[in-house]
Amino acid sequence: MRIYLILIKCLLVINYSYSQGNLVQDPSFEAYHWCAWNIGNFPMKYWYSYSHNILVTSFNCGNYSTSCGVPKNLYGYQQPASGNGYIGLRTFGGAGDGSRDFVISKLKTTLIIGQKYYVTFKVNVVDDYGPWKCRSNKHGVLFTKDSLVIAAPFLVFPNFAHIYSNSIITDTINWTTVSGSFIADSTYSYISLGNFYNNTLTNWISTAPGAHPSYQSGYTYYDDICVSTDSLYCEKWTGINEEEALNKIQIFPNPVQDRFKIKTTKHIEDVKLFSLNGIPVDISSINTKEYTIPYVNDGIYILQLRIEGKVLYKKIVVYNNSY
Repeated sequence: MRIYLILIKCLLVINYSYSQGNLVQDPSFEAYHWCAWNIGNFPMKYWYSYSHNILVTSFNCGNYSTSCGVPKNLYGYQQPASGNGYIGLRTFGGAGDGSRDFVISKLKTTLIIGQKYYVTFKVNVVDDYGPWKCRSNKHGVLFTKDSLVIAAPFLVFPNFAHIYSNSIITDTINWTTVSGSFIADSTYSYISLGNFYNNTLTNWISTAPGAHPSYQSGYTYYDDICVSTDSLYCEKWTGINEEEALNKIQIFPNPVQDRFKIKTTKHIEDVKLFSLNGIPVDISSINTKEYTIPYVNDGIYILQLRIEGKVLYKKIVVYNNSY
């Protein structure tokens, strides 16, 4: 019985790990308390802003607001990389280091020291609206143990980010993916977005070189933030739409007697069933989404699904099949 309980606990951990492949809460900025109505509004549920002279903004709710709408907003026209929303930050200020915005969110799980993590995020720069005449590099991600990184309004920059763009981002139409990996050297619990380097250490170009320094600033959209221990997960992950679709895959009935069905709109490539100790169980397919189970002992089993190149694990309970 004790071994059985240990196996169940291990199964729960495995299922959690796979269902939480992306360690970022609300990676595509879909969850908000209310719709933003003006620049500087950031009513997000899992992300928080901390900066001086705040212009950090959540862009969502379609055409609810002419300032913060999607895809049309005060700063131009931009479709989300995925889902229905994205956020915007000041990432460079020609008038001084104070022209920065930052956002922070608590990770789903604390990072493990010595574990390698893979990170991707997408950025897009605003195209020449008002003071936004600059394109820069150093768009980045910073992991911390605490919930506050830079103490506004003094803005003592760490001049460090775990992952950042080394090249200047100039694309104002398409989303540019920034990616990298690092080995955690501390039990980090928070992730922050922004440019964590001062002006001296930031490379930039201007579309209006002769303009006043107050017009030599840069504003950047962020979307699809991904952190995972799987080297391929973030590379293949295409945003919240895909993650939600995978999570919505249903196995029914569950508990199972002698057959089960898989409810999904995606293409199923392979289905396998294992006992808790990893022994394969032969199952027969009636069609690509319906299967029968042979006579096995009642209990918990692991269903392995390969769907459009991704492996997903589901837990099923078999009962009334033992003789």
